Amino acid sequence: MQAKLQLHQQFIAGLTNPSKAALYINLFWNMQIDYKAEPLTNLQQKDHWQTPEETLQRGTGDCEDIAIGKYFDLQGLGLKPTLAFAFANGKAHMLCICMGAELDNQCLPTDIVFTFNNTHVYVKGKACEIQPGTLFPQWQQMIDTYKAPDRQIERLAHVTGNPIKTTGPAT
Repeated sequence: MQAKLQLHQQFIAGLTNPSKAALYINLFWNMQIDYKAEPLTNLQQKDHWQTPEETLQRGTGDCEDIAIGKYFDLQGLGLKPTLAFAFANGKAHMLCICMGAELDNQCLPTDIVFTFNNTHVYVKGKACEIQPGTLFPQWQQMIDTYKAPDRQIERLAHVTGNPIKTTGPAT
């Protein structure tokens, strides 16, 4: 699956029109990643949220994994996406929103409950007091991972296709 990582780097490097980036990134993730629901055996089991790199390497992901990949790609291009927690056909669902467009991998009618980004949770467009990491510990772990200095360099290299090497292990 290293080929998908390389294809992704080339794809991102070729994006030159920010106004069309959301559309192209949505199409890329929807076409390159096979949706595969993560089986949870009980309600106490935590859902694993893959990093974008994990999702590309595996070639599969559930709605959170695909939405997170879109989110970090768009953020890496300087746009301001959010993730949305919603219900689709009565089931919990996550999708990415950017520039007013719902970037979904399943094209389901959704009832959005709230949106969030790295720092805020929004209900009906208004920021709430609760932090995103409080609602989703997996999200806080993802943000902490990408804040680590060596991971920021790795992520920059991944998004830009520039082969920057780090000396320490990723945290």
